[in-house]
Amino acid sequence: MFDVNNIQDPGARHTEDARDYKHSDLVAAPAPFNWTQGFDCEKAFNIKIPFKNQMSSSSCVGQGTAYLAAVINTKITGKYDEVSAKAIYSQIFQPGGGAELRDAGLLVTKWGEVLENIVNSHKPDGTTDEQWMEDRSWITPAIVQMAKNLQAKTLVSINPDMESIAQAIRDYGGVILAVKGENNGTWSSNEPQPPVNFTWEHCLFMGKAGKDPKSEFIASPNSWGARNEIDPLHPDDWQKFRANWFTNGNVFAVFTLIDNNIKPMDYSPKLLQIVGTKICGYFTPAQTEMELKDQANQLGIALPEKIGGLDWSQIKIDGKAQL
Repeated sequence: MFDVNNIQDPGARHTEDARDYKHSDLVAAPAPFNWTQGFDCEKAFNIKIPFKNQMSSSSCVGQGTAYLAAVINTKITGKYDEVSAKAIYSQIFQPGGGAELRDAGLLVTKWGEVLENIVNSHKPDGTTDEQWMEDRSWITPAIVQMAKNLQAKTLVSINPDMESIAQAIRDYGGVILAVKGENNGTWSSNEPQPPVNFTWEHCLFMGKAGKDPKSEFIASPNSWGARNEIDPLHPDDWQKFRANWFTNGNVFAVFTLIDNNIKPMDYSPKLLQIVGTKICGYFTPAQTEMELKDQANQLGIALPEKIGGLDWSQIKIDGKAQL
């Protein structure tokens, strides 16, 4: 079983990648989150999400992503069907256990998902472990084809601040994210506390946000099983994460899944004309000076003389740069 007071789980891993689609690049600025009104994915979709339990495995990334995928699917089908964490984790785990959050998100967008009743994340006796979660013997042509029925969506990164995460939960049904943790005796409680000296990282699905008599919060069912710590502030047994978590980099690698009809911004070269004149020119975005020269060569245009210079080390994937 999973001992929440002695966690050795390498769990969540994340490497920054400038190619990640940023939510702000794809969608207009969302409305501010109404903390008093809040958002609860179970109430919004009239569902009850069963608690997952990864036990002794390091499969938290698969577990969190399976929660998120199932909620996203519920928005489409109107019915909650549990998604297999094993089918996700067994394809992306890294040596020693744990996985990259991005890898999980990309898997469900490019390969798909299968339901828990097809690929069970627990053995017949109800237990699970790392060996079981890493096993891939379940993969068959029929299941691979089945996975494509749930293949959709675009993976986007969300800023790790509390407001942006709450907005994404409201607009899409939930997010997955990574938190830094340590064995500080609070992880079996309703209110886990951020680490003083973190020793591990853990992936969580967050599907609720709001404000209670104590303060603003974002909530998770976690993947360590039900804790039965129900009280007036926690009637659903979900753990609440408050403002003290969203500082010092304790929350990072926030992702969600959005509908595929939202496309990335187009950064392809464009012919522009200065209004009121006959002067035309090309807008040619590039990440390096060499790339800019290559694009200009392909377009058959000459680059203007450099004046002042451009700090290419400050170029970002969203096209912004410091001059």
